[in-house]
Amino acid sequence: MEEKYHPSPDSPTEIPFQPAPASYLKSLVTQAGARDPSHLIFGADRHKYKLNPPASPEQVRRFEEKHNLLLPEEYKFFLTQIGNGGAGPYYGLYSLEEAERYTEYLETTQTAVKEKDEEAPAPAFIDRRMTPEDWAVRMEELDNCSDEEYDSLMYKLCAGMLVIGTQGCTYDTVLMCRGSERGKIVYIDWNLEPGYGPFFTGMPFLYWYEMYFQEILQDHNLTSYGYLCLKSEEELVKDFCEMDKKTGEEDNNMDFPPLNKEQLLSSLFRFKTAAAETIDFLVALKEPELDAMRTELLFRFDLHRGREVFATMSSGKFKV
Repeated sequence: MEEKYHPSPDSPTEIPFQPAPASYLKSLVTQAGARDPSHLIFGADRHKYKLNPPASPEQVRRFEEKHNLLLPEEYKFFLTQIGNGGAGPYYGLYSLEEAERYTEYLETTQTAVKEKDEEAPAPAFIDRRMTPEDWAVRMEELDNCSDEEYDSLMYKLCAGMLVIGTQGCTYDTVLMCRGSERGKIVYIDWNLEPGYGPFFTGMPFLYWYEMYFQEILQDHNLTSYGYLCLKSEEELVKDFCEMDKKTGEEDNNMDFPPLNKEQLLSSLFRFKTAAAETIDFLVALKEPELDAMRTELLFRFDLHRGREVFATMSSGKFKV
């Protein structure tokens, strides 16, 4: 397997580009296609590990001008040097032409003038500063407004976002072009439920793109790609064990929100097998609220030990 080229999400999103990354990423796509020749991975039967021809800088410029957007440099690099859509996570990436179909509420220069009497772009609503309460209030407003008010609210909701792909049904992949998540991937469910807001992956575009194919080459489970932490088994277990030692101050200094224990444990579902140390950790885990998850993981990794743990839990649970 080739060495990973792109920096981790802790590195700056905007980086200078050289010719190497384009050939590297194209090679990853080719290798992943060879690893999955029957297109059995979810969505692969749609994109078939094929990239579209690159877009021209002029095409990108026209798109930016039309939609009053400054596309992140990583994404523009991808469009012009790698492919104008094609192979990618889930059902792949839209071309700029396909993305046009999903820009109904993406601000244009004209709508910016109409809404604010100026050409300055609207601030991103989908941002780290948005709380679950903010999201719930906005969804309630959408449910109880007139048609004209609905359009205005949706323009504000969608400010600075670009839909670049779909996960199927009502779930889409969004690239943020403004706000705290500029250049990073966010997942959104267009059912727009008050209690279920956007999911912030925290991953810059090229890192998100690269790691999808790295996960294929490592034969990991892609079912919930982007929703689970991409650390190794050892790192996930270590972070879990150190969770109780972390202070709020340490968490606030992190680039991304700290994962909780449930999220760390669920990220082990990426793996089809586990090291003996990981299995020992799961067997010894004493966190009752996580019993269902750790038992499911044990059944996946070591059926015999999973049965033993389940029997012990059951006997204790039903003991009078």
